[in-house]
Amino acid sequence: MAEEISGPPPAKELAESVLFQGLDELQLAYLQPNLRFLQFGQGESVFRKGDAGGDLYVIVTGVVTIRDPGPARRKGHDIVVLRAGMLFGEVSFIDSKPRSMDAICGMVTSAAAFSQEAFYAVVAEQPLIGAAILHNLANVLCDRLRRTNSEVMELRTLPTDDGGEAGTSPAAPRIGLYQRLRGSGGE
Repeated sequence: MAEEISGPPPAKELAESVLFQGLDELQLAYLQPNLRFLQFGQGESVFRKGDAGGDLYVIVTGVVTIRDPGPARRKGHDIVVLRAGMLFGEVSFIDSKPRSMDAICGMVTSAAAFSQEAFYAVVAEQPLIGAAILHNLANVLCDRLRRTNSEVMELRTLPTDDGGEAGTSPAAPRIGLYQRLRGSGGE
C-alpha cells in the first residue's frame, strides 16, 4: 500500500515533469500543497484495471510499467515503461471511468498524486495555472495518440500468413497485431 510522504513533492522534480513544465516558482509553490506525495514499493500496484479512477500521477523517482493484464489476469503484456517526470492515470483523471490498465512499480517509486478535486480547485482559484496544466496534458495525449496512430498503421501493413497484407480485411488490425505478438513471443 502506498505510503504518504510528509511534505509536498519537490519543486525541482515537478518543474521538470511534462505536466508542470512552463510553470514558474511561485506557481509551483502554489500547486505543491494541492498534491499528495506518495511512495510505492517495488512490484506494488498504483492501481489495477477496473479500479475507480480520479487521480493523475507524476513520477518523481522510480519506474512505473503500464500493463494490460489480459483476460482473467493471464497472458498480459507491458504497454510502456515510464520514468521520472512522466505522468500516468490521465485517462481516468479526465473521464472518471474505471482504470483501463494496471500501473506497477518496477522499483521503489515516489509520485505526486493530483486528484480531480484538487485540480478543479486550482482551476477555480488560479485559472492560468489550470490552463497551463491542461495545455501540457493535451500535448501528452496528442503525442500518445500520434504514436498509437503510427503503430496501428504499421500493423495494418504487416504481411499475413497467406501472403496478403494485414490491411486488406476488416479484421486486419487484429490479425496483424496477433501475428506480430505471435512472432515476437508475445502470446
